[in-house]
Amino acid sequence: MSEQKLELALAFLQSHPDTAATILEQLPAGEVTNLLQDVPHRIAAAVLERMLPQYTARLCKLLPPAQCAALFALMNFSTVAAILRYTNSENRKLIIDLLPEQTRLACLILLNYAEDTVGAWMIIQAASVAIDSTVGAALKTLIDQDDLALIDSIFVVDRNRLVLGELSYAVLLRANPELPSAALLQAKSQVIQGRTKLETAIKLDIWEHRDSVAVVNRQNQFVGVLRHVDLRRGMAQAANVIETPVGSDPITSLLSVYGSSLFSLLDTVGTFATNRNQ
Repeated sequence: MSEQKLELALAFLQSHPDTAATILEQLPAGEVTNLLQDVPHRIAAAVLERMLPQYTARLCKLLPPAQCAALFALMNFSTVAAILRYTNSENRKLIIDLLPEQTRLACLILLNYAEDTVGAWMIIQAASVAIDSTVGAALKTLIDQDDLALIDSIFVVDRNRLVLGELSYAVLLRANPELPSAALLQAKSQVIQGRTKLETAIKLDIWEHRDSVAVVNRQNQFVGVLRHVDLRRGMAQAANVIETPVGSDPITSLLSVYGSSLFSLLDTVGTFATNRNQ
């Protein structure tokens, strides 16, 4: 098999991970694991992230735990947790123990929530600052956390982690560094309990004027943020469907005509890379 065909297959996986996931889910797990063995982790992780978690969990049974952990380290925390829910307890523990510390802790928190609740789909790495900090101290806290999710709001909490309000990055950046953060506090934030059912959360009127909301635990302490896009993703997962339906884009529509050829092309990623290394 030519180097050109290998590059074409890799380019397809990289450029159309949604469509690639749709295709690969139709193949036996063993064939997919063989194919993904030699795909760069960055590309493979992007495709796995778009698959149904229960299918990816089947792949994990066939892949070494260390390889699963390496792939999971490049993926969204909530997606990793969703996949781990479908793995057996022994394999789950092996994989979790091999994850980077931040990913491991995040997954353990998310796994504490039922899959059909808000907490299982929240973003843990959300920005928050203390009410008694200055603007300068708050900015330093945010700068030091280089893994924060891109969310418009910064949530302001007290020392008990109770949400007191929120402010925007723009306001914080324009303010005098010596000014207390409390002076910039905007309207009190609406919050949602982490154990709220997704079907209940999606009906709330808070989504009419915002894209994200603070999530709190049973003690009303701030634990993360739920984005509306993640709420919809959780609902789709609960319905056991793939977010990008077959036929919803031009590439996918071609599968009815070129499906078998595309399967063969993707298969070259594994077979050619294996032959090249022998």
